[in-house]
Amino acid sequence: MFSSNFILKLFTDHFPEDDFKILKIPVYVAATEMTHGIVSFFSEGPLFQPLLASSSVPFILPPVRIGEKIYVDGGVLDNLPIEPIIHKCDFLIASHVNSISYDELKKMSLLKEFDRILHLAIAKSVYSKVNSCKIFLDPPKMTKFSLFNKKYMDEMFQQVYEYTCAELEDKGYRKLKIDI
Repeated sequence: MFSSNFILKLFTDHFPEDDFKILKIPVYVAATEMTHGIVSFFSEGPLFQPLLASSSVPFILPPVRIGEKIYVDGGVLDNLPIEPIIHKCDFLIASHVNSISYDELKKMSLLKEFDRILHLAIAKSVYSKVNSCKIFLDPPKMTKFSLFNKKYMDEMFQQVYEYTCAELEDKGYRKLKIDI
């Protein structure tokens, strides 16, 4: 539906170089390799193509060729890609903002049905890894916001922020007051 040129421009405008080595914190980028149906993790070498691949939501942005392989969003197969860091962290925090709503489903349009199927597939890979996380944030009823409609982005961010603050406070964490 869209070209990924605008994303590539963001990268070139905000990163001084197309290489993982410029990042101050180690980053692992997940992308789904289309031919064999596996998730690949990128953490060294060129940065922009793996980032583009990871953001290539099928049918929205085009797949990305890296070497001889074609990649799309890593979330197609793994929407909680903790494998590269699970044994490198003392304290693993994960968030999932596609929480399934189990409300009654009334007349669904084809787009709503497709959206629901995507959320169900995403949830399966996520919830199987919850026990590996010290803190797992799963704001409720996020599926009321479509993956294909960003009209309510501010409302979604606000709900996720409030949920996260409440969850962390319930676990004994407090906000720091910082003077600016």
